[in-house]
Amino acid sequence: MSLVFGRRASTALGLALLVASGACKKDEAATGTASTEADSPETTQRRECERFATDMAQTGALAGQILVTALDDDPESAREGRQEMASEARKLRQQLLDKCMKWPQEVMECLPPLGVLKDGCEERLLAALDGATPPPQDVPPGPSPAWSFTLESDPRALAVADDGTVVAVAGVESNTLVALRDGKVAWRKEGDFVGWLLPLPGEPATWITAEENRVLAIDPTTGAERWTASLPVELDGEGDEAEPSLPPVRVAAVQDGMLLVGDDEARFFVLDPASCGAAGPGVPKPGTCVTAAGGLPDEVLESDARLLVGAGRRLLWEDGTLRAFDAEQPKGSPPDRAWSPTLTLRPHDMLSHVGLHGDRLVLVIDDDVVELDAAQCRSSTDVAPSGWPQPGALRVEDECEGCSQPPTGCRRWRAYVEDVTGESPAVLDDGVVVVNADGYTLALDEGDTRWKASTGGGGPLATDGRRVFGFSTALREDDPPGVFELDASNGHLRWRTPLPLRVGDIYSSDDIRLVQRGSWLVVCYEQTIMALQPSS
Repeated sequence: MSLVFGRRASTALGLALLVASGACKKDEAATGTASTEADSPETTQRRECERFATDMAQTGALAGQILVTALDDDPESAREGRQEMASEARKLRQQLLDKCMKWPQEVMECLPPLGVLKDGCEERLLAALDGATPPPQDVPPGPSPAWSFTLESDPRALAVADDGTVVAVAGVESNTLVALRDGKVAWRKEGDFVGWLLPLPGEPATWITAEENRVLAIDPTTGAERWTASLPVELDGEGDEAEPSLPPVRVAAVQDGMLLVGDDEARFFVLDPASCGAAGPGVPKPGTCVTAAGGLPDEVLESDARLLVGAGRRLLWEDGTLRAFDAEQPKGSPPDRAWSPTLTLRPHDMLSHVGLHGDRLVLVIDDDVVELDAAQCRSSTDVAPSGWPQPGALRVEDECEGCSQPPTGCRRWRAYVEDVTGESPAVLDDGVVVVNADGYTLALDEGDTRWKASTGGGGPLATDGRRVFGFSTALREDDPPGVFELDASNGHLRWRTPLPLRVGDIYSSDDIRLVQRGSWLVVCYEQTIMALQPSS
């Protein structure tokens, strides 16, 4: 979870300096910079860009030097600070000039005269200064919401079935399963369920959830239980004093058509859906569909733990740490054999997303987006895969000071993305990773930025591997929030549908949920759920 500021404050400050500098500039004609009929378009653009870059750099340097002088009581230190500001201003001028020479005509039209911003120019200049594609003047409207529904609480989990049934885990006093269809409650299952929903591959549609020590397979359309299975009793204590207990289910993942489940006591079991289904909705006999699969002795799984399986590895993410284990235990191992980690990944500050896509392990960690080769990452020491410290970032306590760099062949690429959203990125079929950051949406191709678009995007992104969908807080001042689709090849907005919601200037990014399946796209902000059907 991260707090997000609705407007890009740092770049807005740059625009404020731009406007303020206009009051100090001489008339265009008086400075001898007026264009002539003989000037080529490139010459005209270079002249305008040089003036713009120089004015911005001078104004920034002046403001910085005044600030240093006012805040630093040591004359020698203040002198060094002013020299540093002057040096940075020279770098800024060249950076702005290089950017400006690549700007399209619609952005160049916003520059003269300084001190006066034309209507609609602010967002264009904000995007151009940040190296992004400006939002178009007119974005085609997308599909209207087919229906909406307001839950009694924010959902802990949200999923959509192929037929458009939306299932949420929500409730004030307990986690109830609530299914919605056509804006109405289709079915409801009271209880206190885990905060996740896991679809099983194949037909008929079956989703996995859990309540206490019981695993349930349900039909998402009707809520009917296809089968249930209870995990074995745990004995607490020794000998005659041992007391039976029923540790609740914490995590689950699909592995080779089977279901790998872990409970609160870090015991793991393999469930065979075919055997469990043959036993019916009642509690099956131990051993018929539930088989012990080892565990982590003397550990307790955190309530936020997540389990992922792929590329021959089992990944356990909890309490900010990611551990990897071999998916297959050595032959002849006892069923209660302790899991032994082959890799431990830790952040310097925060690990906010873990996604496994085939053999590609995608992380959002310490303002880096990182891709690892899940099969090649092995180390006997703790590993920090991100860069540290990040350029220009406020220094915080290093939570992984003694950690090693990733071993050879482990890290495929990493990219520093300032203010990147910690929620799910979109991983496309061609390998590109799309993320939201500070109101922009950008595509990373092996770490290089393929495109960067001004979308107002915040929270997670959704994809079917080809299309990219996102939630937009605003494109321009006073815009309502909306949901959008981008062209994955270039970042151009295909459409944007305004939504009847209100998002404040500061919001929590995990208040936004976005899920896509089949022809359905479901967006949720806080307690309000809306379902749309984008065309293919």
